[in-house]
Amino acid sequence: MTIFLESGNVSEVENKLKHIRYDYGALEEALADVNVQHYFGNITKEEFINLIY
Repeated sequence: MTIFLESGNVSEVENKLKHIRYDYGALEEALADVNVQHYFGNITKEEFINLIY
């Protein structure tokens, strides 16, 4: 199991989440084109959103 050891620069994800509403739909929209596994390993986008929401 890989935990937070992937090759993506996490600041790219951080920038996508800046200045958006704390709302599940807004998170989905902001992360629509993000490959979460590239940044965080074996986790789905839905799981990632659930972690931060």
